[in-house]
Amino acid sequence: VGVYSLFVLGVGAGGPRYLWLMPIVVAGMLLVALVFGELGSHYPVAGALYQYGKYSVGSAYGWWVGWIYGIALLVTVASVDTGVVPYVADLVNQIFKTSIDPASHTTILTVTVLFIALQTVLNTVGAKVLGRVARLGVYVETIGTFGVAIALGVVGFHHGLGFLFSSNGAETAATNSLQVDFGGNWWTGAALVAILAHVYIFYGFEAAGDIAEETVDASRQVPRAMRSALVYGGVASFVLVAGLLLATPADPKGYANATSF
Repeated sequence: VGVYSLFVLGVGAGGPRYLWLMPIVVAGMLLVALVFGELGSHYPVAGALYQYGKYSVGSAYGWWVGWIYGIALLVTVASVDTGVVPYVADLVNQIFKTSIDPASHTTILTVTVLFIALQTVLNTVGAKVLGRVARLGVYVETIGTFGVAIALGVVGFHHGLGFLFSSNGAETAATNSLQVDFGGNWWTGAALVAILAHVYIFYGFEAAGDIAEETVDASRQVPRAMRSALVYGGVASFVLVAGLLLATPADPKGYANATSF
């Protein structure tokens, strides 16, 4: 979901050149991960941000952080789960020859609730089962991310590497596939929109601290998990999106159709 949003926003509103904004965001978020890692090392107890605020500032501050973080998790989980609806609907339609509308409010609500229920069950069963699911997810994501990029390269890219350093006219409405007018400004216009896509996907590493009490040698493993998750996510996203960008059609009409979702 994050990569899809990143690809559409980056190509449509920020141009291929936006890809090079990713290291900036990853570097900034890595500083945050280092802070969280230090806190997680000192306070390896369940609760993560709540505990960090409670022990480093005070119980009242921790109370507010806990509630804000809890609400953020609820909103995040629901919003991320809605992102899988188009893929689930398309997969079901292909396998069972149905005609489910992924844009229907009923479809979105049904699929989202089912995924939240499944996630709740997995969390209830226990940390070991959830750990296996997480490892499986990492393997699948690795194969899918690098596999897609390699497959696109084998089939043949439509652009050279120089394409990744071009804005492809994203700064003006006439040549912007989303018809957004940035007044000819890329750095102070299109780039600011494109960078939001990076901000959207490079988060969640702090969740490693939520299960600190169920982690062996948590003071060392939790900070390491936070750093590794962010760095791996940055590398994987960079490779995949670079492949998607280079695989976009070279002709103007094909490029516009591929990026005007």
